[in-house]
Amino acid sequence: MLAMHYDIRLPRGYDMRVVRERVASRGHALDDLPGLGLKAYLVRDVAAGDAVNAYAPFYLWTDEAAAARFLWRGGGFQGIVRDFGRPPARTWIAGGCRRGAADEAPYAVTATLRLPPEADPQHVATRADDVLRELDARSLHTAAWAVDPASWELVVFLLQGTPDAPTAVKAVSETCVTFSVLHVSAPELALLA
Repeated sequence: MLAMHYDIRLPRGYDMRVVRERVASRGHALDDLPGLGLKAYLVRDVAAGDAVNAYAPFYLWTDEAAAARFLWRGGGFQGIVRDFGRPPARTWIAGGCRRGAADEAPYAVTATLRLPPEADPQHVATRADDVLRELDARSLHTAAWAVDPASWELVVFLLQGTPDAPTAVKAVSETCVTFSVLHVSAPELALLA
């Protein structure tokens, strides 16, 4: 499993209705994409009280080759490049995923932690698995954790019913960012957990 995220920052005066309309008209295009476990169409909106305007999709891929097709074989990323320029697409090797009981999730949280040089990756993985188990399943749609082994950064991703990061997630992160969810494409969600 591969996690991927890009965060396209937009000017403070940007009309975020443009992004909302884009997702409303195009978001369904990946609803049946083979190799995609989940794509959450995420935004931050100054008008809603966020510090910045951003369009920031987060992906959980069940097939790395599908992620490659999406990025450079005409599988969808070319529309992002055309409309917004080419953002860095951050990637992590996913280590765990958990489904909750919620069918819908209006919020997403990304929590990151740069692992100190002395941190044992096996210990970090065990703790991240524990964090997923500690989450309240009632308001949780999906949770996952992943690590970038080049920078040794841990990311915990949550789709959930509340905007706040749970205490267990805050305990293993340096930064938590909350997003509003516009749409979720989840053609292979069952293969993630």
